[in-house]
Amino acid sequence: VTRKDLCEVRIRTGQTEVAVFTAYESEE
Repeated sequence: VTRKDLCEVRIRTGQTEVAVFTAYESEE
């Protein structure tokens, strides 16, 4: 696993967290 792969995973995880957070806010 290269650092680039780790960065990509981190970015994808961050985007997913933002998407989930946005959806959670929309529920309220």
